[in-house]
Amino acid sequence: MSFDERLKQARINKGYSQIYVSSVTGIGNKTLSDYERGITKPDPDSIKLLAKLYGVTADFLLGLSDDTNPNISPITEDDFLIEFSGISEDLTEEQKKQMLDIANSLVVANKVKK
Repeated sequence: MSFDERLKQARINKGYSQIYVSSVTGIGNKTLSDYERGITKPDPDSIKLLAKLYGVTADFLLGLSDDTNPNISPITEDDFLIEFSGISEDLTEEQKKQMLDIANSLVVANKVKK
């Protein structure tokens, strides 16, 4: 599988739209589309950012490994509920999943900044 195919599949596996990824990473939607179609290649920092967001290794995206485990510990629902107790009772299961996805994206984005 090529880089562009791995990149697109990693995004789809997370259930993210290109628009969502663009809003979280600051990478333009057209640029993301160009990456996924193999028109252009991202710089190393963008590869690291996307790998962390998608929960895979940069080596996986680059085709150097089939190991997708980046050793990032995602926030569990229990962690989230402890931190934000009281609000989850009014949320549907889908809304809880969306909140966990947002929280995990923020954790990833924060790790990238460090």
